[in-house]
Amino acid sequence: MLTDLSKRLSSDPFLRERVRLLCEEITARPAFIEYREAIAAFMENEEAMELLRAAQKIHEEACDENSFSDQDKRDAISHLMNDDKFKDFLCIQEDLKTTEALFHLYITRTLELGRVPEEDELLPEEGCCHGGTCNCDEDDGCENKNCCCS
Repeated sequence: MLTDLSKRLSSDPFLRERVRLLCEEITARPAFIEYREAIAAFMENEEAMELLRAAQKIHEEACDENSFSDQDKRDAISHLMNDDKFKDFLCIQEDLKTTEALFHLYITRTLELGRVPEEDELLPEEGCCHGGTCNCDEDDGCENKNCCCS
């Protein structure tokens, strides 16, 4: 039965070991180590945490359409984005989310196609180079000056 095949595939010790090895490789990458250290330093910095709390408050209050004018929202976001520590933290978060999405996409497309997808089969049909998760302009991609990648 198909359900048995699915169960065997998901509990296959070889696949589990390969995923574990991939996770070991990820955590050993210099960029990942640097990200973890930067996140820890950010979380230990009270000034940086105040910025994060302020960003969360802006987000919560922005959901209430009556609490902020559009100009107030733009001003608050501009203030936060002018802080290098906060901007670095957001870029790290974005890159980790993008990396996670890439792994998910590879697995999903492999299961859909029944083979490992080619690079062009992973590109989003719409949106930016990050699958629509960043502020890139669709036409500009990572060359957009507002993207944390530039």
